[in-house]
Amino acid sequence: MPKKNKKQTPRVAEERVTLGALETTTQVCERMQISKATLWRLVKDGYFPRPLRMGGKGFPRSLSAEVNDFLRRARAERGPQPGVVHPDERNRAVANRGSADAPG
Repeated sequence: MPKKNKKQTPRVAEERVTLGALETTTQVCERMQISKATLWRLVKDGYFPRPLRMGGKGFPRSLSAEVNDFLRRARAERGPQPGVVHPDERNRAVANRGSADAPG
């Protein structure tokens, strides 16, 4: 009688997900200069994306890309501030001035 093969589990194609950089709650709070209570209130109210939970109930981590998107949206909603020049705009102004001064 031939031997029975060991029970084989079907191979499932693994979907590899690239999450990008992850930040702890403390890192997010430091970066945004807010308290953890404020961060969790923003999450609860739906303004900030809910962090991923690593290892069950513990170790919440936020995707850096989501934090960046949140900050960009907040800045866009705020609108331009009088007397404040964004570094990108300052660099563009310097580059444009330099090209205007160039002999042509």
